[in-house]
Amino acid sequence: MRQEIAQRSGQRTVPQIFIGEEPIGGFMELRVLEVSGELDDMLAD
Repeated sequence: MRQEIAQRSGQRTVPQIFIGEEPIGGFMELRVLEVSGELDDMLAD
C-alpha cells in the first residue's frame, strides 16, 4: 500500500491525503489549504 501511495502522490510519508484523485500531502499541507480558503474550493468541485 505504501508503494502505491508513493507512486500516486510522489511522497513517501503517511498519511497522505487525497481529494478525489489529487494528492494534497499530509496534515500540514491540508491545514495550509484550510487557512488560505482553498480547501473549500477544492471540496466544492
